[in-house]
Amino acid sequence: MRLQRVSIFWKCKLKPFYHTPTPRFISQDNTQPKISAASDLNHLEVCPTWPADEEPELRANVLRDMRIIPNFITEQEETTLLAELEPVLKRMRYEFDHWDNFCGGVIAGLCLLSSAVMRLEHPEKKHLAVDALLERRCLYIMRGVARYNMSHSVCGTSDSVWRGATVPRRRRVAVILRQRPLTQHTQ
Repeated sequence: MRLQRVSIFWKCKLKPFYHTPTPRFISQDNTQPKISAASDLNHLEVCPTWPADEEPELRANVLRDMRIIPNFITEQEETTLLAELEPVLKRMRYEFDHWDNFCGGVIAGLCLLSSAVMRLEHPEKKHLAVDALLERRCLYIMRGVARYNMSHSVCGTSDSVWRGATVPRRRRVAVILRQRPLTQHTQ
């Protein structure tokens, strides 16, 4: 396996947001509208296979630690970011491997071009699951219980359903940001 590091983001205007109490984004006119620090729970749904009385603390913690910020960037910012990414993506091969075990406690993803449904499920008890609607241009943040106690994957075409409606699968680019591993996780 060959891991390529892409350094095109060194000038990126999106700064680390998980250290600040309220995440922000910077638009072209340098205004910084506030985005709620709480997750948009309208984009998270506990699957009906998870009984309300089974593992209620786990359920509450997953909903707390999986955050989705809709419309994190504008359509113009998405276009600008894709213009910078496309030349690099054309030179890279698709990476099928998953590297979440080699990073720290926060994983964030910026969804570009298309929406998707992500499923978080307990590794041993698959019926304990939460679906997350990752709309185009949203930012999702996994930490804590959502990061370490649940597996996650983007649903395939047949399972890409949100509240009864099919979420069409089109080309999707996900810009994934991973926190550096803490010392205790690298030993």
